[in-house]
Amino acid sequence: MNFIHRIFSSGHTALKVFIRAAGMAWQAGPGWAAAGVALNLAQAAIPLGVFYLTKQIIDDLVGALGTGNLETGNLLFFLVVLGGLWLAQGLTGTAGQWVQDILQLRFNDHIAGIIQKKSVEMDLSYYENPALQDTFHKAQYEAAYRPMQLLQAVQQLLQSIFFLVLVGVWLFSLSWWLVPVLTLAGLPALITRMYFAGRHFNLDRQRAQREREGWHLHALLTQDTAARELRLYGFGDALRARYRDLRAVLLREKRSLLSRQAGYDVLGQSFEVAALVALTGWTAMKALAGALSVGSLVMYLQAFQRGQAQLRSALSAMASLYGHRLFLNYLFDFLDLKPRVCNPEHPVALPAHISGGFQIENVSYEYPSNEGWVLQNINLRLPHGERIAVVGPNGSGKSTLIKLLARFYDPTQGQIRLDGIDLRHCAQEDLRQHIGIVFQDFYHYAFTAAENIAVSAIPQPPDEARLREAARKSGAANTIERLPAGYDTMLGHVFQNGVELSGGQWQQVAIARAFYADRDILILDEPMSAIDPLVEAAIFDELFAFDRNRTILFVTHRLYHLQRADRIIVLDKGRVAEQGAFAELMQARGLFYRLFSGQQVATAEQ
Repeated sequence: MNFIHRIFSSGHTALKVFIRAAGMAWQAGPGWAAAGVALNLAQAAIPLGVFYLTKQIIDDLVGALGTGNLETGNLLFFLVVLGGLWLAQGLTGTAGQWVQDILQLRFNDHIAGIIQKKSVEMDLSYYENPALQDTFHKAQYEAAYRPMQLLQAVQQLLQSIFFLVLVGVWLFSLSWWLVPVLTLAGLPALITRMYFAGRHFNLDRQRAQREREGWHLHALLTQDTAARELRLYGFGDALRARYRDLRAVLLREKRSLLSRQAGYDVLGQSFEVAALVALTGWTAMKALAGALSVGSLVMYLQAFQRGQAQLRSALSAMASLYGHRLFLNYLFDFLDLKPRVCNPEHPVALPAHISGGFQIENVSYEYPSNEGWVLQNINLRLPHGERIAVVGPNGSGKSTLIKLLARFYDPTQGQIRLDGIDLRHCAQEDLRQHIGIVFQDFYHYAFTAAENIAVSAIPQPPDEARLREAARKSGAANTIERLPAGYDTMLGHVFQNGVELSGGQWQQVAIARAFYADRDILILDEPMSAIDPLVEAAIFDELFAFDRNRTILFVTHRLYHLQRADRIIVLDKGRVAEQGAFAELMQARGLFYRLFSGQQVATAEQ
């Protein structure tokens, strides 16, 4: 009976999970949840009245056959009440389904909101951890229906128990041993279902990464992520074959477990059938001996049959509770994740306008999921108002440094100060009100052109003049003003009438987004790779024309822009290899010279 111990001892206990899931459903619609429980209990009680009235009608008819005298008034009354109960049974069933459907819709929206809120709070490092991605995938996949199914299972359990208690009184009055016999007959089925619920959970936990791989392959085949390369290189059929092979293995594993479960289910049901046949025969013998009327015989037979069905339903609900509890661990484990980057209990406010800049002291960083340092012992001062370039070979740590400055991560060692305040001591929202970043892998929002720009300053109402000025500075205005609806044109092909932009045009929109944010510190992480060089030069002219009350930090490999930087920081293998002005670094003939001397020659030849 080790599996029973696991119900209450491993992870979240069944009771805790039920309370938490029920709490979520209750928050989604308190009135609807209460109405659902009430209707379930009514559906459990009504059949008992039907059984009793059926008994009365049969006994009256049998008595009339013997005496030839039928009390038509009584019979009519019983028939009318019986019809009313049948009608009530149908109405409560319809109403119960209606309430359940409404509650399901409300709950889906409620749980989606909870997951969205938690997702926004999660650190970026969680998206880089495969084990946590497995948990996140299962949480997303299961969350839409598991908590609601758990609540439905509890409602079914309550309904069945309520019915069984009432029927148990009847059966006890007939003979005390009927109730334990019926109960014991259902135990093999309960043991089987709970055992296999655990096996299904363990199997799905082992398959989580392969399930994600299947979803990934499906997305590659059906979405626009890889549509061009898939057609260009013709590997669609290879991906489809890989998907089929993966799904065939997953299906084979699941089918094997389901087949074994079906065999044990048949064995468990045979115990229930044997008990029901034995009790039916015993009751028939009692009626034959005159201890029961014909109506009572029919009533008890109905009670046996319905009671056995309700017992089976209760046992199934108990097994479902166990299975749902196991799967809901994914959801609750996800919701219980604690962010590594946290706001302090008493944050220190940053000044309204930055004046001193960043001070990076002995900073090293190692990703939680990886081995080895990405940054090592970085010491830098980034005075406010400077135009600073960051360069280095691929993998040198440039993007990681930017993420640390925005406090998407906290340093593993060392500290970063802004205007003398350790970033850990200020609120993340306060810090990011001072920083605008154009990422190398910025997002293409399926919004209008205006919304794609103004998204950087939500929840402020859009400022049309400021928005147009940001688009002008980034060069995006030339593209947007030629669109069918101008700034109101939907971008991308996700929705109807959307217009897709080129890679360079999207980059200009992303830069306009950063201009519109109007922050003290503007960081550009190679955002102009697809932009025409002349347009790029014009954008940098706008950047360098900013007043010295703004810091501009940019990652680029364009020689022309590096020549205009106040200072260039060269990273290599996570360390600061050298820093200085362009002429100084070229004269030093170090790593910077080796990286850019060839480009300088090419530029001179042109």
